[in-house]
Amino acid sequence: MVMNWRMLPEVTNFMSTDPKLTLDDQIKWYDKISKDQNAYYFIIEYENIPIGYFSIANIDIVNKHCFWSWYIANKDMREKKIGQNIMVTFFDLVFYKWRFNKVNTDVLSFNKRGKHLNLKFGAKIEGIFREHIFKNGEYVDMLRLAILKEEWDVIREHIKYPNITTVWTD
Repeated sequence: MVMNWRMLPEVTNFMSTDPKLTLDDQIKWYDKISKDQNAYYFIIEYENIPIGYFSIANIDIVNKHCFWSWYIANKDMREKKIGQNIMVTFFDLVFYKWRFNKVNTDVLSFNKRGKHLNLKFGAKIEGIFREHIFKNGEYVDMLRLAILKEEWDVIREHIKYPNITTVWTD
């Protein structure tokens, strides 16, 4: 399922890589991430249906920051604006349960929706990596965005989106 999601053009278009995966490649990737002590990978479910994926990587316990990425693979769910609920749930998790101070993400410059959602929920552009990714035959800028816990505290007070029910393994 995840391999098929990772191969969807509407997903890979916004990724920094363009995977051409086989089942063997996917198994190797899964084995690798299963051993990674500085990352977590999750399937997003909505009404008991797997719809997407998110990850927390490059976890720095000392400095209390990490990187995150996500996508909704299910086309029908993209139109329901569930991404807003995913972001609220995720930020609540990393800031209030896991006690991180900062969350970073990288967004390709042409990903207007990804940039807008991150800015809407309090992230700030911290940098632009010029012509950082070679995608679709051209070099593309990568935006580094981040949000601090104190910024999320202020934003969260004004958000009326329901938190998604989460099941986490500790």
